[in-house]
Amino acid sequence: MSRFMKCKPCVVFVALYVVVVAAYTVYSYKTRETETLKRLDEKLYLVVSGIKHCLPNDFHDKAIGESDISPEADAKNVLALSEYARRMRVKYVYTLVKRDGMCFFTSSSCTDQELKKAVETPYFLPYTKASPATISAFEREVPTYATDTDRWGSFRSVLIPERSPKGRLYLAGADICTDYVDGLLRAHLLRSCVIGGMFILLMLPFIWIFKKSEREKINEFESLKELLHQQSLDKTTKIERKINEFLNK
Repeated sequence: MSRFMKCKPCVVFVALYVVVVAAYTVYSYKTRETETLKRLDEKLYLVVSGIKHCLPNDFHDKAIGESDISPEADAKNVLALSEYARRMRVKYVYTLVKRDGMCFFTSSSCTDQELKKAVETPYFLPYTKASPATISAFEREVPTYATDTDRWGSFRSVLIPERSPKGRLYLAGADICTDYVDGLLRAHLLRSCVIGGMFILLMLPFIWIFKKSEREKINEFESLKELLHQQSLDKTTKIERKINEFLNK
């Protein structure tokens, strides 16, 4: 018990040190997580802002119904947006309109694999499972940032309300796969844990030195105790000898 009390200050210090390092690790990761998401959202915002320049200027004045855009014109838009998405390193870029309470794709990019397999999002495709965030984005005057899952995958998205030259409302959007986002966050988490682990490892030599010092003190104390005990025995023996000599006179 006394030995524990002697080591107690060291134990308390080590515990506090570990808590501080753990708190720093969590803070570092959360800070990087916030910065990463902010940078990605800023990138998506810039990408979305350029979508209208990839399409004909009056495109959304004409794209009102299912047969307003020819397959040839739609194919040209698909290629233009696909090239734009590839250069900007995002998964998809697209535009949406809302009619009778439903969302429809008026234009969309495709991945290289989809282009090779001729799997394209056709003009005026109904977006039957549009998220509430997507639907409500038509009612807002500011960008909408959302993370949703649909039949194409899970994405971090930015949706910006735009107006055609004649004032028709549509949404321009861009997506990044959440797998990519999760990969960045895992890398940040690993880095934060490694840094925290390094701080813990830096503490180990000091713990070893402290334990060695305590062990030396304990050994010194035990030696002194043994010496005092031996001296006590010697004194007792001398006293007993003198008593015996007195009695034998």
